[in-house]
Amino acid sequence: MPSKATQLSKKNLSEFTRIAVLASQSAGRISKDYFYKNVKTHRKTDDSPVTVADRNSELEIRRIIKKHFSSHGIMGEEFGREKNRVSEFEWIIDPIDGTLQFIRGLPFWGSVLGLCYQGRPIVGVIHHPILNLTISAFHGGGAFANNKRVKCNKTNHLDRSLVLYSGLRRNSKAHRKALMNVLDSADDDRGIGDCYGHSLVIQGVADAMIDLKVSAHDISGIQVCVEEAGGSFFSLNGKKSIYEGTALSCTKALAPKILKHFTKAR
Repeated sequence: MPSKATQLSKKNLSEFTRIAVLASQSAGRISKDYFYKNVKTHRKTDDSPVTVADRNSELEIRRIIKKHFSSHGIMGEEFGREKNRVSEFEWIIDPIDGTLQFIRGLPFWGSVLGLCYQGRPIVGVIHHPILNLTISAFHGGGAFANNKRVKCNKTNHLDRSLVLYSGLRRNSKAHRKALMNVLDSADDDRGIGDCYGHSLVIQGVADAMIDLKVSAHDISGIQVCVEEAGGSFFSLNGKKSIYEGTALSCTKALAPKILKHFTKAR
């Protein structure tokens, strides 16, 4: 069995990423096919929507990951964490981030797939099937959109920035107030939620994306993509973590200027 150092070599990280892209795009063909059909929507116990497209796409990603990395752990939004499998490597899957967009016919949804080593994201893929856009990165390897190197902006001033944000409903008043303070200070803002907002920051289209409520599967592949594109990724409490329930992707200079508003809101 290869050593841990070998498994985290550039060659291995590149192979992890290749399979992650393969799995994401294969699952994307399934979800894209369902997108053009009138699929029935169900409600999960937390009242969030789910469709057969979510479930079948996740099963496809799981199938491919198991085929290539049978010893790795897997945790997905729809089917949870695989039991009786202990590994320092865990794949975290959101087969359709933006199911409400999917249901309503908006094209900006996508899948998010991340590989974590000892809880730290080391590989990330964001795939938007309708937009024919795949963003990928591994730790130390740069970020790519459809195989072309991409970088975040270097915007220094909030009053010169375009800030994106997710939905405002079901969030704390303190967080909503902090967000409004950020938007009031920005040059422009748009409500573009889910993984697509982060994809725009990674590509240098927008300067910041603020997610007021997320789970680890929503952003598992996003952190490494943002950081490899030269940007900053934090939870709104200032931690570099995908497990804190919030997310901020932005240029490096904007991070402290945005986070200070949320620090005050705590």
